[in-house]
Amino acid sequence: MVSALKVKQANIQYHARIADKYETTQPHFGLDNISRLEKTISRLGRKTRGKGVVLDVGCGTGFLMKIAKRHFTQVYGVDITKRMVERIPKSPNTMPVLADSERLPFKRNSFDACISYSFLHHLHHPNRSLREICRVLKPGGVYFNDQDFNRDYFELTESMAGHSQKRLEVKTRSKEVKDIYRAYSMPPVTTRLAEFQEIKKGGFTPKELEAMVKRAGFRTVTVRPRWFIGEARIRREQGADVGDRIDAYLLWLYPVASGLFKYLSFEAVK
Repeated sequence: MVSALKVKQANIQYHARIADKYETTQPHFGLDNISRLEKTISRLGRKTRGKGVVLDVGCGTGFLMKIAKRHFTQVYGVDITKRMVERIPKSPNTMPVLADSERLPFKRNSFDACISYSFLHHLHHPNRSLREICRVLKPGGVYFNDQDFNRDYFELTESMAGHSQKRLEVKTRSKEVKDIYRAYSMPPVTTRLAEFQEIKKGGFTPKELEAMVKRAGFRTVTVRPRWFIGEARIRREQGADVGDRIDAYLLWLYPVASGLFKYLSFEAVK
């Protein structure tokens, strides 16, 4: 049986190893993705008229913090990997903190909003971190989480033939592990533990994610799937407008089309 401690240790090893290359190899640093996230974070910031305080949980090298500092007066970030935290650029209104998300070093009701990106699937017990996020968030505050894996997607793609996988640019869990090994010489056992909820459990279903967040103490939760199979190719070859129309159509078909989306995001209100 895998222990929570082993998962935490693997995450520290994993992220320390990729820290130096993180911002140049991860696709989420693309301008289209940053623009998409900025729309959500700026909307959260406007609720406080730009004077709020936000916490980025699992902040890594400060990906979301760099966006949030344009929309909030103060931006805190926590991460368990020292090497990641050390790479966050110094700024008057950003405060990176080395800490475990299961024991956040902040008082109750400290933040107007909380945000995270590609975070929950790294955890052994997501519910523990979710309870902590709810604790430090002010009543009425919003927690926005993006880029966690959709189990329906992996169940679909792992049943597909190899030719279709290549043509549609999809990945199975085993291919994710192999790609990370090639990119960073990462031991597969480390990846499987560090990406625990993705590799070991296949991610989350939308209903499972919604129920888990509500159990942590949030009043309302809205889960949204995103990034449909083949979207990168569609946007690259046919343009963003076509990609947006297909995305809108598949969302109209949701939840029937759930397995066609790789990721889940959500907004939860305390």
